[in-house]
Amino acid sequence: MTVIRRNPASVAALDARRLATARARARTDLGACVARIRLCFITDLPGQGEIYAEKEREARAYLGLPALPNQLTDFPFLDAELGITAPSAYELAQLWLNLAALWRQVAAVLEKARTAANAQIEAAPSAEAAAGIAQATVAALETAFAATLVAQPPQET
Repeated sequence: MTVIRRNPASVAALDARRLATARARARTDLGACVARIRLCFITDLPGQGEIYAEKEREARAYLGLPALPNQLTDFPFLDAELGITAPSAYELAQLWLNLAALWRQVAAVLEKARTAANAQIEAAPSAEAAAGIAQATVAALETAFAATLVAQPPQET
């Protein structure tokens, strides 16, 4: 019988690499879930976040005027979307503000779950614990957003 003696430092290094790989996989799985849920609420196109922010800024500025203007020359996004998404500039601006408020609520819930789970994953003492944390968080988020996830058609690429 041959006895294989392992170098304790090599074993520890291998265990550390396995744990680092498991943690990375857990963070990736969690990130994919959060991204899938986010896409139920936002459009993932280059520059879209900036457009949403500008629409919100425009909506706040428009609704903050003492009297609503007849011309929308100072509000190019309102002007461009008027009659498509809402029949009036007032309704469109209000819709944009409501959507921005909804997004903030959803994003805060997702971000809290993501950052808390990532911290727990980083502190996980084993690969199994890291995977378990990700799996539990993904399951909780999928349950919390189940109606939204079911209602969404597949994303086209």
